[in-house]
Amino acid sequence: MRTPLVIKFAVLNSLLLLIWLSGEYMLGFQDKFITAFPVLNMASLIIPVVCVWLLLRQIKSENDGMLTYQRAFLSGLLFTIMSAVLVIPVRYIFSHYINPEYADNLLKSIIAVTGQQTGGKLQFSFSEGPFLLMEAIYTFSAGTFATLVFSFTMKTTKLTL
Repeated sequence: MRTPLVIKFAVLNSLLLLIWLSGEYMLGFQDKFITAFPVLNMASLIIPVVCVWLLLRQIKSENDGMLTYQRAFLSGLLFTIMSAVLVIPVRYIFSHYINPEYADNLLKSIIAVTGQQTGGKLQFSFSEGPFLLMEAIYTFSAGTFATLVFSFTMKTTKLTL
């Protein structure tokens, strides 16, 4: 397992997420078109999936086309753990410095659509701690699923004659 390569892809994943979030913000999907949030939030999970695939493809090409399931799985899992940890500061930076109104806009939109009142579980869900934890869990889930699928589909076996 090449840890520097895994770190490189985890950082790439974090930067792509920050670019994605900034693009959503600049295009108005976090205030004017906030109702599109659920779709865009799920679509952003494509970032760790693509990064896992690129990581495993890079490892495979560096090893003359050979990639065992164990090596693929461990590399992907390490990437996933690092990405889940790095998503927390990325979301923090975004919500504090790029778009400080993000959580408030999202909460107002959900209240308008569902008719729920403020306070209680809904407001707690969008407070900083639970929201950052939720993002880390989403990233970990998407990365783990992608790791399992790609480890199985990209593995190679040695042919002995």
